[in-house]
Amino acid sequence: MPPAPARPWAQGPGWVPDGGIASRHPAAFARFSRYSTHLTGPVEARPDAGHRGSFGTGNGRVFGFVGLADPLNTLHSLTGPTYEKRPRFFGDYAVRLAGGAFAEERAGRSLAAPVLVTRGVRDGVELDTADFAPWTDDLAARACFVRVLTVRNRGPADASGLVIEVVANNAVESPEAGVLVEAAGTRKLATRFVSGGGATAAGRVLSLPVPALAAGAEHEAVLVHCAAEGGVPAAAAIDAHALLDETAQRYAAWDAGLVQVEVPDAMVADFVDGMKMTLKVQTSAPGATCPMSEYTKTWARDNVGPVMAMLDLGGHEDVRGHLDYLWAAIREKGDLSNAYDADLDPAAAPAAPDFDALPVLSGRTAAETPSYMVIMHSLYDRATGDRSGLAERWPLLRRCMTAQGFGPDGLLPFSNDETYRAAMNAAAGLGLEYPHGDLTWSANSSMLWLGAFREYRRLAGAAGRATDADALEQLRAEVEASTLARYLLPDGCISPFVHRDTLAPSPLPFEDVALQVTWSGWRDGDDALARSSLECLVKRLGRGPGVIQSPLHESYADFPLLPGATGVYTGMLPGYTLAAMTECGHGDAEAAFEAVRRSLDSSGNLNEMHVFDDGASLMLVYDPVGGQGDYTARFRPWEGGIVLDAVLRFLVGFRPDVAARTLSFRPRLPEGWPRMAWRGLRAGADRFDLVVEAVAGGTLVTVTSRGTSTWDVTLRWDDGDIRESAPLAPGGSASWTFASQSGQQSGQ
Repeated sequence: MPPAPARPWAQGPGWVPDGGIASRHPAAFARFSRYSTHLTGPVEARPDAGHRGSFGTGNGRVFGFVGLADPLNTLHSLTGPTYEKRPRFFGDYAVRLAGGAFAEERAGRSLAAPVLVTRGVRDGVELDTADFAPWTDDLAARACFVRVLTVRNRGPADASGLVIEVVANNAVESPEAGVLVEAAGTRKLATRFVSGGGATAAGRVLSLPVPALAAGAEHEAVLVHCAAEGGVPAAAAIDAHALLDETAQRYAAWDAGLVQVEVPDAMVADFVDGMKMTLKVQTSAPGATCPMSEYTKTWARDNVGPVMAMLDLGGHEDVRGHLDYLWAAIREKGDLSNAYDADLDPAAAPAAPDFDALPVLSGRTAAETPSYMVIMHSLYDRATGDRSGLAERWPLLRRCMTAQGFGPDGLLPFSNDETYRAAMNAAAGLGLEYPHGDLTWSANSSMLWLGAFREYRRLAGAAGRATDADALEQLRAEVEASTLARYLLPDGCISPFVHRDTLAPSPLPFEDVALQVTWSGWRDGDDALARSSLECLVKRLGRGPGVIQSPLHESYADFPLLPGATGVYTGMLPGYTLAAMTECGHGDAEAAFEAVRRSLDSSGNLNEMHVFDDGASLMLVYDPVGGQGDYTARFRPWEGGIVLDAVLRFLVGFRPDVAARTLSFRPRLPEGWPRMAWRGLRAGADRFDLVVEAVAGGTLVTVTSRGTSTWDVTLRWDDGDIRESAPLAPGGSASWTFASQSGQQSGQ
């Protein structure tokens, strides 16, 4: 029987830029994302920022967005010469043709190189911007955000009198002709044209006349925004075309070390490869993973999304860089912190403090963040087998487990920085800033600690510290007992919090918390509690197959910030839902996979908060000044990494354990997909390919080694819950054929 008709992710408007720089640099534009924004009509009638995609790029030192404002090419949240806003982002810079707004606009990004492209069209004339932050060893060029501007005459007659205008939102100075200089604290940003003609500066506008263009002709100019600390940046020698070629080559070399995806749904493929880029361009030069919208810094907890996703993708070196940076930042601070500057010099970090002599953790590190530290280090150990530094960091990891702010019966507090708190409070009828840190105990913190304990026990064995884990066994039993006694509701759902004064639980489950039963690692998906609590959540909060969402409390029915909304959710929720349904073998797992698409904006990214009704970003503030920052944040590495990890769990289900020399696969071929291949899956130094294809009467799964070691491979096929194992020799293959809906299989 042939496969059922495919149910592809909804297609975006799709756009592949032609002419100009795209034709001159085929390597940099070899593949363009199908996620793009397309706007037409009067500016005042166009979608708001929450319904537009956020396209960002950077090189670890300078970073900026386009796509959220009018015109779409408006450069936003620009920061440099490091990934820290001090004291703010630089203001917006828009590029326009003098004389009126564009009638049609597009924004998108290449997937072959970290380049953003926009196009504005008016009266047969196009203005393209191709934006990138150079990946180069030239430090002066690395401090610049480069914009290659192309004006093209698509009309039948000559076009003359055209003027490119670069408009600064904030106050600027013009210390010399043709340069705009903006100050942000001690930092300065110099905006100038380095090719294309002579520009003049007047007020906040930089103007560049365009020579008359015959029909079909185009004119190119290169605009740069260069940042410096303590003074006006000198004019850098920018060869935009050479830098773009170098950037494309370096990005391709980095990407070649990651998993390569072959799937029949182009939107899924572009999401996976787009998220690679999203994670990479938000990594600072010293190795910190950073959210570059609204915030900067590296947020200790938020590292878990990039760490999980990059381990799935085989980016072991990137993850080691993130963890090494956190270790250096902790030493610099002298203890755990909620967040650290992203531009520290790890080599200059002092020696570690005596972690055992420090007081009990409090405030935003009293819970949650310490558990993530243990989980991230253990996931890295499983995937890489790299234990260099484990002994040195062991006192920190032990502190993470023993020094959290335990209350009665081992209950744990909120960190008071949980992203989901506002959405949970709106569902429960509480004030958006209800002080959970003072008034309630957190189920989320307890489940994360229990999940971290499982990882701590295996790491303790690896570090020769098994007695440290044994010493916590009584505490583990106490935390687990209180979690079950206090948070498990009579119907089997998980309550998100209990009140400190009465220890009475909230009668309403909340999705981000309840889904932590498996996502935290506390319980496996085959566990009875994991399955029953998920099923309870689906029954109480299910809004359709694969979709879980708490409704807004009636007190928020006319809330002015949420007009007409029936629910709000975090950007992690699609990932939490898909991961839980995958792990538990729930029948709605494929529906949850399909539902991910609804939460991706037109750039293919996840955001800090979403509106349930249409999946759009909940964006209450767009800040062109750069002082407050946008609210809520866009283009998120934490949320995006969590959702990417969930998608890869569903499609591939790859879990290596290098120390045990085991590989576990739990692949799923979505309905209507004839075939998929994942090449370069990584465990330690070895690589593997997974191919899953529909064959007559069933599905063929093949795992091929490209490595030099022998591994024990376990494959689980959910159709019939079949589990098979086989040794995999260096350069060898193992394959299984599963008969559809029959529970029969054959292996070889």
